[in-house]
This record gives sequence, structure tokens and C-alpha cells, in this order.
Amino acid sequence: MSDAIAISKTKHSGFGWLQSENYSFAAQDTTVPIVIDEISNVIPTLPMAFCQRTDQTEKSAYELIALLSPVAKRNLFVQPDGSWMTGYIPAKLRSYPFSLRSASETGQPIVCFDQSSGLMTQTSAPGVKPFFTEDGKPSPALTHVMALMQQYEQRRNQTLTAVAALAEFDLLAPWKIVLEYDAGQKRSVKGLFKVSAKALHEVGADSLPKLHQTGALAVAYAQPVSYTHLTLPT
Repeated sequence: MSDAIAISKTKHSGFGWLQSENYSFAAQDTTVPIVIDEISNVIPTLPMAFCQRTDQTEKSAYELIALLSPVAKRNLFVQPDGSWMTGYIPAKLRSYPFSLRSASETGQPIVCFDQSSGLMTQTSAPGVKPFFTEDGKPSPALTHVMALMQQYEQRRNQTLTAVAALAEFDLLAPWKIVLEYDAGQKRSVKGLFKVSAKALHEVGADSLPKLHQTGALAVAYAQPVSYTHLTLPT
């Protein structure tokens, strides 16, 4: 369970973090948000879809995701030892245990760290990357993380804008996925959406400029290409 706290030079001077390639924290994740910049890397390995989310205005919206498993609480890409099985690792997972949140008072982005990860330790530990330098400034390592997180957030906002355009022109439709097991049992995967091929084919010329400018067209044509990955073993 996430226990994210804001990184502060007052509280975390003399502390840092250990780099880890263990993805056990995501062992039960079935989806992960992705951004437009990742699509070319995601397509060879992961099927893409859309799911509904609630934005800050409490309005229903959609988000682009990669499907990690059609089976509840079972990430097919995380092995028992926590290593990633194969293929591309989405940026959202690679950024762990860091996350970016907005300060309630100012709305400014702040970098947070998941204490439950067990990766925070004192700078005297071998291999540790310090949060701050001796004079209290963000270390080069933390500065790099902050830049990556801010860049990712910008890309995420661009992606949400693109997906919102798809929804605006009614190009998203419920995706009915039915899993059939060897014993003949069937199970439906609910809550996912896909690009409607019929609606995309019928898009009017007056809608194309916005779909193109927002990057929505790129998403619309890329998402169906990833369908073949639904043959992943269960």
C-alpha cells in the first residue's frame, strides 16, 4: 500500500534512496496509465485501452492505459521474484517510488516518495542516492527525478487532452472482452473502452483538425494495433 510523503530538506536531509528493479509493488495491478510518447514502445508488448476516471471537477473522463492482465489482481508481467518478465516497462511504474502531487495551498508540484517501498535509507548506506547535498540543495540525482516527473506530467496532460477529443467526437465504445478457459468457463472483463472503428471511419472533415492537433488521431489509429496482445496466457 502506498504511503507517499513529500520530500523535504528539513525532514530528509541525510537520507536518500536505493535504486531497485523490483516490481512487486505492481504485482496486483491490471492496468497502468500511459502517455502518447510511450505508444510506440507499448505496442509491441502491451494491449492499450481506455478506462473511465473522475477529474477534479467530478466529471467523468477517460484515460489511456496499458492492460497488464485480464485477470483481477494478477499482473502477468511481474514474476514471483519481482522482476519484470519481458518487454517495455511503462514510465509510471519505472518512476516508483516517486510520484508528483500538487501542494494543497499553492497548487505547485511537489515530489513525493513512498515510504512503504523500503527504499529510503540514510546516506551512509552503500549505493544510496542522496535527496539533498550538504548545503541543503536538491542533489543531482533528485533534480533529475524531478525533471522526469514534471516532463511526464506534461505528457500526461497532453494525453488526457487527446483522449478527451476522442470522447468529444464519440469515438470511444465499451470493449466487451470475454475470456474462455480450458474448462469451458467464461469470464467478462468489464470497464474497458476501445476506439470504435465504425465511428472513426465516419468522422467528418470538420472534426479532423482538432483530432489531429490534439494528437487524438495518433492514439485512435495506434490503439487497435495492440489488440493482438490479448492472446496473453491466463
